[in-house]
Amino acid sequence: MGHSVANFGTARVLDHIANPHPVHVAAVALSVQLRYPPAAGANESELEDCMADHGQVEYGTATGNDLAAHEDTYKNFVQLAYIGTCLCACILIALAIGGGTHWWRYSIGILIIAPIVAAHGLASGAKAPMAVMVLLSLLTLGFVAS
Repeated sequence: MGHSVANFGTARVLDHIANPHPVHVAAVALSVQLRYPPAAGANESELEDCMADHGQVEYGTATGNDLAAHEDTYKNFVQLAYIGTCLCACILIALAIGGGTHWWRYSIGILIIAPIVAAHGLASGAKAPMAVMVLLSLLTLGFVAS
């Protein structure tokens, strides 16, 4: 045992570099197309078997084209993201008012009114009431902090 731990590790690494052992990797059973790329001299039909269909794009003429539903879903997502972000801002401001200045009455008022305004905004699609709520929360924070 004349080797220290550091020298033993270094000696093993150097021995492995000098005399590499074969690495045995478990083979996965894949189809021939996935295991090997097509040969350079492969005919076109063999290549087409491995590729996607390059037919005509039929989105505009396809039956069941629901672009209006996609646009409506996107509009609803943007509305939800806007209202959710404003609600999180109101909650954060309310916690700053309560925790930082100990004016919990104003904080609790914001925590009660903001979700009601958010529910109204989600139900009606209006964005302005939530923006006004954030502005009122910021004004309240400025009032109690001074």
